[in-house]
Amino acid sequence: MALWAGSELVDHIPGLAGVPDAKDPRSIAVADTSTLVRFCYGLIAPAPLEELFYRAPLLVLGLSLLAAQHRGNWMARRWLRWLLMGAATTISTVQFAAGHHLGGSANVAHAALASVILTAAALRQRSLVPALLGHGLYDAYAFAWA
Repeated sequence: MALWAGSELVDHIPGLAGVPDAKDPRSIAVADTSTLVRFCYGLIAPAPLEELFYRAPLLVLGLSLLAAQHRGNWMARRWLRWLLMGAATTISTVQFAAGHHLGGSANVAHAALASVILTAAALRQRSLVPALLGHGLYDAYAFAWA
C-alpha cells in the first residue's frame, strides 16, 4: 500500500517527466505481449536481482550490527549503528534510483521512494521476503497496466 500511495504522490510533483513507453527499453521488451505475460515478467524478472543487489547487503549489515549489540562489543554503540545503517541506506537508495534513469526523472523519483520503503520493510522484518513481494507486485502492476 505504501508503494502505491507513494507512487501516486510522486506523480503529482511538478517538473518530473517520464520517458514514453515507445522509447523505454524495458517496455519495448514486452510491448507485443499479453497483459498476463507483462504482469508475470514484472513479477519475476527485475525484482529478485535488484533486491539481492541493493537490499541484501543492507540486511546483512543490519543483522551483523544487531549481533554485535548482543555480544556487547564496540559496535554496540547506538550512534554508530545508526550512522552506519543511515550511510549504507542512503548509498543504496541513491544507487537504486540512479539505476532507474532510463525511465526519466519520474522513474528516478519512484525508485528512490520505493527504495526507502522496501529497505524499511526488509530491515523491520529482518528478511528480504517483504521487499521481494512488494517490489515484484509493484513492477508487475507497472509493466501490465501503467
